[in-house]
Amino acid sequence: MEIEMASSHEVGGGGGGGEDIENGGGGGWGAEGGGGACLAWEELTAVLPNNGNGHTRRLVNGLTGYALPGRIMAVMGLSGSGKSTFLDSLAGRL
Repeated sequence: MEIEMASSHEVGGGGGGGEDIENGGGGGWGAEGGGGACLAWEELTAVLPNNGNGHTRRLVNGLTGYALPGRIMAVMGLSGSGKSTFLDSLAGRL
């Protein structure tokens, strides 16, 4: 299995006002001095190899987002929608 991921050093919505993760920006997630790690992903794609059958299959395609420390995040979806594949991709287990 192959994972394609382009990394970004900014966290932000579509408004273009991103905050620099490396320099401690991020809307208060490090404001109390407790630190923590921000997990960010951009254009996360997991591809299943073709195994000689012709076409590859994209299991996860073009996901972008971030998770802040001290916050609860839910990954929700129907059975077979790729939740476990997404989490395995973030954990580097694919």
